[in-house]
Amino acid sequence: MHYFMNFKLLLMMFVLSVLSCRQNNTKKKKFFIAETTMAPIKQDYTISWKDSSLVEFKLDGTISYPKIEYDSAKILFYWGYNLEEGLDTASYFPVNITGEWISTVISSANISRADLWKVDSLLGNQKSYHESGSASGQDPKYGIVYFKNGKIIGQTSIGPGSQSVRTTFKLPKPSYSQRLNNSECRQIEVVLWEKLHLYGM
Repeated sequence: MHYFMNFKLLLMMFVLSVLSCRQNNTKKKKFFIAETTMAPIKQDYTISWKDSSLVEFKLDGTISYPKIEYDSAKILFYWGYNLEEGLDTASYFPVNITGEWISTVISSANISRADLWKVDSLLGNQKSYHESGSASGQDPKYGIVYFKNGKIIGQTSIGPGSQSVRTTFKLPKPSYSQRLNNSECRQIEVVLWEKLHLYGM
């Protein structure tokens, strides 16, 4: 009887241990996405612009996050800055002023306003940003292009390394460029990465 009780106790401890491991793995999964995308990747590329798919602009710089009225949006994972020595070190939005798309898009997805509600809310909340408020530099890897009636009304680029946001819309303060807190930057990155994997082209 004593051995039987010990066996039941050991069996119960083993089951609890397995369940605990599964739960921890589930919790870690959510953050694994952001951690892998934040890893530095060396890649040779040259930024140019595609004139084969021009889009029209109807920018309105008076609109501020999160009060943006739009029909749809396009999110992109792209290289928006040059790292090579001697090249222009400026950062770029996904679309230039003549309506040409950047050539360094790795993945993109057309999504609805409902898909972006969390990102828009975080970008429109002053508490999402670092107290200094300023973004010293930018390394754009995520882009969001907002459409209304088939025209671009604004676009935003996010650099996960520098945690910077640059946009044609007004950010809290008001400003057009600010630095995100680490937690909010990771939350935004997880949402965008998940949508790119779900709807990505």
